Amino acid sequence: MVSIIVPCYNGQKFITRCFNSILNQSYKQIEVILVNDGSTDKSEEIISEYKNKFIEQGMKFNYIYKENGGLGSAINEGLKHVNGEYLTLLDIDDYIMIDSIKLKVEFLDSHMDYNAVRTNGYYVTEKNLDNKKNLFVANEIEKNNIYIFDDLINGNTNNWAGSYMVRTNKLFDFYKDRNIYESRYGQNLQILLPLVYKSKSGFIDKPLMKYIRQENSLSSSTSMNSFDKQIENILGYKEIREYMVNLIVDKEEKDKYSKIIDINYARYIMELAYVNKNIKMLYENYNILKTLGSITLEDKILYYGVKNKPIQYVLRVYRKLFVRR
Repeated sequence: MVSIIVPCYNGQKFITRCFNSILNQSYKQIEVILVNDGSTDKSEEIISEYKNKFIEQGMKFNYIYKENGGLGSAINEGLKHVNGEYLTLLDIDDYIMIDSIKLKVEFLDSHMDYNAVRTNGYYVTEKNLDNKKNLFVANEIEKNNIYIFDDLINGNTNNWAGSYMVRTNKLFDFYKDRNIYESRYGQNLQILLPLVYKSKSGFIDKPLMKYIRQENSLSSSTSMNSFDKQIENILGYKEIREYMVNLIVDKEEKDKYSKIIDINYARYIMELAYVNKNIKMLYENYNILKTLGSITLEDKILYYGVKNKPIQYVLRVYRKLFVRR
């Protein structure tokens, strides 16, 4: 059996689409765990209409209501009710294709030494749901990498809810109390990272879900209405990665991964500061990179774009003439 945790907060606009994508699955041994995180819209009313539809399809349906506590809290509540051999999360505003569950189950059934499997998918918007131009993963090296811990730490590969499936016995060996860190950020990282540290993860190169970008999504840059909000979100994901490294990584590797995270996020913030003309923060994060011994040519071009335009021009010419891309 596959358990699907679906957290929902004021998701009335999306429930029908999400639920129908589950009901239409070619694989029917499914347990849906819907956690209503204190919705104040008509979510509960719409959800209640679906219970019998799941039962008719031979699926189990577990409806849980709780006071609003945020996404991490909702997932923790859902984890307490998981009975399946395999687990996936699905955001209420996303959509999985008809063979999504079946193909992931078949992979894990036939690869007993793999703790997780991911699939390809499409990035779409509400206005263009049938867009097939934007794949999650197009790079062949990324597709074939079976050790993805470093890629997840570096933010170099996707971990969207609905795109992966994990073995629950391995997950609960790690989270014995069935609790992850309750944060607004990084729930999927918290599920995947413990299972892929020095362990194999598979990849099915078929688009088996649609990640539907919403204007108010944390992960969508278009949703940010201020520089401060963008920085808050970046630091939220940094905190999760730091937390997980301290929780998972062997002692002798902690410093290495902590430095990687510091470098990555200093660079993210510096680039964002450059775009938003926040000179103070750009300087601060350039100096962090300098202290860490990780200044690149691109970093210098950004820095001198504010500090000294003629030097930036010289660096750009140097890059054009001598740096291979």
